[in-house]
Amino acid sequence: MTRSHSAARAPRVAALLAAVTTLLAGCGQLMGEDLSGLDATITNNTDRDLAISLQGGVYDQVDAGAVKKVEGLGAHDVCIIFGLSATTEDKMQVATLPPPVCDGDTWVIEPSDLKPAPSPSPSPSP
Repeated sequence: MTRSHSAARAPRVAALLAAVTTLLAGCGQLMGEDLSGLDATITNNTDRDLAISLQGGVYDQVDAGAVKKVEGLGAHDVCIIFGLSATTEDKMQVATLPPPVCDGDTWVIEPSDLKPAPSPSPSPSP
């Protein structure tokens, strides 16, 4: 059996594509370009774990009393036109960071940001 020319070239083409991809990815690094994306640091000074949401979807989690760098929110050195929100495990929104959110921003969420849970309305007396 003889191999076709196209079958013989397939591994070389794949290797060439992998090399070009690696080279192009490395060019940004060599030129001093940071390709990591927009990052923000969130400090959760509350005693509740918080879900951080972007455009209504949970993006990351910041544990109670923790500081976390949330990475990849958008392109590096730009701002995104969406804000962030923080919610507790019971889905209570406790804080918002209005837009724009820019690379390197910091957001500190304090206990005073926690909204009290609504109290049950009193039952009418007979």
